[in-house]
Amino acid sequence: MAPPGGSGKKRARPSDGDGDGDGDDRKRRPAGSAGGPAKKLVPAAAGSNGPTIGQLTSHIRNKQVRSEMYGKLKQKKSKAKRQAREQRDRAEAKAAELGLAPPARKPQRTIENTRAPDATMVGADADGEVADDEAADEFSGHFARDREPKVLLTTCHKPTREMYAFLAEMLGVLPRAEYYARGGFLLKQVVGFAAERNYTDLLVFNESRHLQGREVDAMLHVHLPDGPTARYRLSSLKLGRDIAGHARPSAHRPELVLNGFDTRVGRRLGRMVASLFHQDPHFVGRRVVTLHNQRDFVFFRHHRYVFEAKERRGAAAAAVLKEAAEREKKAGKRRGAAAEHGTAAARAAAAPASKVVKARLQEIGPRFTLRLESLQRGTFDSKAGEFEWVKRSARDVASDEAAAATAALAVAAEAARGRKGDARRAAGDEEGGREDVAYDDEGLGPEVDGGGKQQRQQRDKKGNRTNGGGGGGDGGDDEPAVTRVTASKRRKFSL
Repeated sequence: MAPPGGSGKKRARPSDGDGDGDGDDRKRRPAGSAGGPAKKLVPAAAGSNGPTIGQLTSHIRNKQVRSEMYGKLKQKKSKAKRQAREQRDRAEAKAAELGLAPPARKPQRTIENTRAPDATMVGADADGEVADDEAADEFSGHFARDREPKVLLTTCHKPTREMYAFLAEMLGVLPRAEYYARGGFLLKQVVGFAAERNYTDLLVFNESRHLQGREVDAMLHVHLPDGPTARYRLSSLKLGRDIAGHARPSAHRPELVLNGFDTRVGRRLGRMVASLFHQDPHFVGRRVVTLHNQRDFVFFRHHRYVFEAKERRGAAAAAVLKEAAEREKKAGKRRGAAAEHGTAAARAAAAPASKVVKARLQEIGPRFTLRLESLQRGTFDSKAGEFEWVKRSARDVASDEAAAATAALAVAAEAARGRKGDARRAAGDEEGGREDVAYDDEGLGPEVDGGGKQQRQQRDKKGNRTNGGGGGGDGGDDEPAVTRVTASKRRKFSL
């Protein structure tokens, strides 16, 4: 018997697709899916551009299920990375055993090598225009080896002890550099003195007072005699005496390495810095000066090469041990693996030692970071100088972009109004019998041509009645009468 109020028919549960009619389709489907078979979630490989684990699990609404899925995918990705690393290590060990070069590794993705090329970037092989400009710039004589670098170092007024220590290390970096005290001379006078004495470059270091005391924080580079002038902000200074295990510089000419100077301004700065060093370095001294440009920060480092001969024992045995451990892990035969382990150890003990020459870098110092503030044409001139490039803050760039957008909108609106007015005037010319409209002297309303004698007289009478007499025309045929039009009549003459 059916229950009261019921129809007597049993309500069927919604089917979940498995044929049992239990209605548990929401529980059996993957959370967040809209039906159909569940898709296999595969995380992207290391270094690829595929979806991340977070992107693969973000559609799951259930937090517990999402966390479990995230953990599984994370474990799977870590396992794949570990296997790839072990395979790479085995290949490198086998190559070392056979005396071959190790296999090339995949380059690491960085901001620099993934940067999208733009119009300001110049490749390694510069085009004709850039090559012609560089062939006739201020540094062409240096790269043609017509002038040897001769650098003058000076400081701000009243330098401190830290400044003198920094200058002593910079004199070791630049072979033909000389220091002269600033005294009370102005900077333009120092530039003139240096140009008269055939110096090729002038470096002026400045220090400012901070809470911790005075520290070197700026550098001015003037290329003589015709410029340009570059002003840098100097930061993160660390002297060689403060670097653990530092080396002492020699009198040899250092080798110069420039990285990341790829834009037009960057190439100009690179040539300007290169004018401080000789074009024929002494490789016997094993000194190298590196300036690495990354995100507009120039990192200065000073090193020397160190070649060491070390003994290497059991390289082949190490590879055999690794292979035996892999076989033990796969087959699970401990006795055989132990026997192989003992055989490899015996071979490692009996193998003769081989000498390998390894190279490393030993830092000399100093180290610091430069940030370009401005690049000026010619020598230093703080009042009438022409700047090629000036650093601008993000706020200034955003303000200029907003102003440009506003100006573009104003031009577009003005053009739209002009097109609309032309269309209206064209439509007015096509209409027949329309009276010409002109404004009176006071600019209060349009003036209406009087027309014929009879019409002018009627309008004069009407104007007299409206304005209380007077103000009408004389009714002559030579001069048309002017009538003030009220607001209601002014609408039909408006454009």
